[in-house]
This record gives sequence, structure tokens and C-alpha cells, in this order.
Amino acid sequence: MQSIKSRLAHAPLVARLLVTLWFGAFIYLGANGIADAASIFINPAASTALLPIGVEAAQVRAVVLMLVNTVIALGSAATILGVWRRTPLRYGWVAVTLMYVVLGGYQIAAALIELGRPEFAVAGLAYMALAAAAWSFGRRITRNMAGQS
Repeated sequence: MQSIKSRLAHAPLVARLLVTLWFGAFIYLGANGIADAASIFINPAASTALLPIGVEAAQVRAVVLMLVNTVIALGSAATILGVWRRTPLRYGWVAVTLMYVVLGGYQIAAALIELGRPEFAVAGLAYMALAAAAWSFGRRITRNMAGQS
């Protein structure tokens, strides 16, 4: 009986650690996306050699991707901070979810409409899966924290 009580006493700590790991991974992915988009912005010729788009379109695409990935990284950091500090910042997961939906939708639309390469739409589906994961995990943690407050 005592071990069950001690496990339940540490459950909020385990949940916070899981949030830190999960949304820490989103920070990493966002930072990596920013770095990739920045390299495309600086040297758009490398991107235009692979994709049938012009230099200006590659730079606009890079700026959009940098902005979206910045919101993902900042929203993830806000979620982690909010969970540990028990503040409304923990709802940063909503921005992360929305930005992954935007990113996934953009990748799918660009692959099918702009590039005419359906195999590139797989990346968009991966972003949609990340959005679903952020939504599910974010809702779960905010519900759990609401019950503890």
C-alpha cells in the first residue's frame, strides 16, 4: 500500500518530466527547421536546383518556414515553462499544434499543387502526426494539472 501512495505522489513530477522531454523534442525540431530555412534563405540556389521554383519563391518559402518553426520552438518552451511554473503558459501547446497543422497543410499543398510531386506530401503527413501528438499530450497534461490545482 505504501508503494502505491509513493508512486502517486511522484506522478506529477513524472508528467512534468515527460512534458519536458516531449516538448523539448519539439524545440529541437523547431530549431532545426529554423536552421534549415535560414540556409535556404542565404543560399536559395541549392533549393532551386532540387525544386522547380524560382529564387524569390525559395526565399519567401524560407521566411515562412522560419516564422512557423519559431512559433513552434517558442510555444514548446512556453509549454515546458508553464508546466513547471504552473502558469497559463502551459497552453503553449495549442500554438505548437496549430503551427504543425499549418506546416503539414502547407507541405501537402506545396507538394501536390506547386511541385506536382505527391511523394513530397509524406513530410506533410508527418507534420500532421506531430500536430496530433502535441494536441493529445497537451490536452492530457493540462487536464491533469487542472485537477491538481
